[in-house]
Amino acid sequence: MEHTTPETAKGPIRLTLERGITSGLVVSTLVGLVAVAGLVPWERFCQPGMGACYRAAAWSGSGSLFGLLAEVLAAVFVVLSIAKRWWSAALPTSAQALVIAMLATAGVKIGLGIHDSAILLQHQNVSSPAYVGLWLGVTFCSLTAIALLADVAQSSRRRRLLVLAPVVLVVIAGLAVPYALSGFGWWGGPLSSPRDFGSGAGIGFVATPNHPIALESAAFVHNEGWFNATLDGVRLPDADPSIHLIGGYVLRSWFGPCRHGTIRLPLLGACGSPISGATVPPHGDVSELQIIPVVEVSGQGKYHAKTVEVDYHIGLVQFQEFNVDALTICVKGPFVRCR
Repeated sequence: MEHTTPETAKGPIRLTLERGITSGLVVSTLVGLVAVAGLVPWERFCQPGMGACYRAAAWSGSGSLFGLLAEVLAAVFVVLSIAKRWWSAALPTSAQALVIAMLATAGVKIGLGIHDSAILLQHQNVSSPAYVGLWLGVTFCSLTAIALLADVAQSSRRRRLLVLAPVVLVVIAGLAVPYALSGFGWWGGPLSSPRDFGSGAGIGFVATPNHPIALESAAFVHNEGWFNATLDGVRLPDADPSIHLIGGYVLRSWFGPCRHGTIRLPLLGACGSPISGATVPPHGDVSELQIIPVVEVSGQGKYHAKTVEVDYHIGLVQFQEFNVDALTICVKGPFVRCR
């Protein structure tokens, strides 16, 4: 009777494990990690001294469309890899092309995120918005690209991929260039240039209980894109409960007769229009408009709002631009002094 030694017993097991680690399995695992990294915040913006931070996952923030595409393509690849057992051998050409498309779209997302972050840091004294998810994305995408090259090297159908890959890359580049240049790729869209992103200031107002007050200079927008933007509304998402938003206006001019389509704004005496439906033309700084929320405050005291959000759309695409402000509304009373 033959006796099996520990060394010979381990041999077949070790060989089976080595054969089980295919290039398809490595690529599939790394693509899955890219998909998981998309769930982690890729960008974070904090305004110093105001206690307000905003985070964006892969499908939001800078390059949101391409982040969403990358996430969808990664998820589709993982599902197909399991269903068609791509992981069990070298990848077929269709799977390799799918990975290339995922890497290209993720590359656009990463590139826009890093580019916009660099511009923001040049103009504002804030920490870099590039956050954990983005650097995980860079790491896992780089490893996926290396693993894909190793997989392609084993493939007997490299010529087909050499024809298909450039087509995929050209199509994605053809979408990415106008997307980036038109401002659609900015966090907040064409009304939210990276150099002015989230900028705001500390402003104080004195109010009378239950009387409307216009919050002048609370937010500004200007369109640096290619198309007209239509405003939908203004919000104060983190305002104290005693602050009640009752409307919003777009200030057009302070002096002279009001032009067609504008009215003399209550509380201000300036010319403007209700914010809903107002158009911001694509003329850069020339198109800068002041957004004025109108609120009422109930009760005496000091009340705060950190953020003014402006909702708008271009065609069917919805955007949200925000200004981080330290807004303080003081209502005088026997025990409340307003400076």
